[in-house]
Amino acid sequence: MVRKPSDISQLKVRLPERLRRNIESEAATHDRSMNAEIVSRLERSFQKDEDRLQEVAEVLLAGLDRALVERMLTIRLEQEAEDTDWGAAQQAYREEIELRAQELLAEQMKEKDSK
Repeated sequence: MVRKPSDISQLKVRLPERLRRNIESEAATHDRSMNAEIVSRLERSFQKDEDRLQEVAEVLLAGLDRALVERMLTIRLEQEAEDTDWGAAQQAYREEIELRAQELLAEQMKEKDSK
């Protein structure tokens, strides 16, 4: 069975009592269920990861060639068009960034050695 990104999955999770109480308290503070609190916090944590990745990409892209920029934009557009798992896009970004970072590092080392 293939699950769509819009499907809702039910999970059974074991938590330390201290963490469960924290979630319960925060849920009450935000006037929502514990489930809604957990989902909100998980979504925010993934968004923070995406934001960090985007920041790194922007910094690296500032000095990168147009071909890499276009490749990364293509990856993003493909993911949006397919409405697939963003984890795949993040992995593709990481691979593209790591490859280019390694190339830049090698170029810098080569320039340093030639001096």
